[in-house]
Amino acid sequence: MPSLILDFSFGMGGDAYELSRNGHTLNPVEPLSEFRIARKKIYQSVLKWVDDSFPQIKKLVEYKNKIDFILSYHLYEKE
Repeated sequence: MPSLILDFSFGMGGDAYELSRNGHTLNPVEPLSEFRIARKKIYQSVLKWVDDSFPQIKKLVEYKNKIDFILSYHLYEKE
C-alpha cells in the first residue's frame, strides 16, 4: 500500500529514492542547502521537496495527519 513518507535530513537520498521507486510518495526535508541543491538536480522528477529548515519546519502544517511514516536516519549526530 503506497504511503506518504517524510524524509528528515535527506542527505544522499538513496533510502528515499528506493522507497519512491516502490510506489511511495516521498517528501524530503533537507536542512543543508548544499545537499538540497545537489539532490534536487538528481531527484527533482520523483520527489516533492519540502523547502524548510529545522527545528520548527513550519511548512509541515499542510500535511495535517496525512503522514504515514517519517524517515530520520542520522538526523542529529554529535561531532
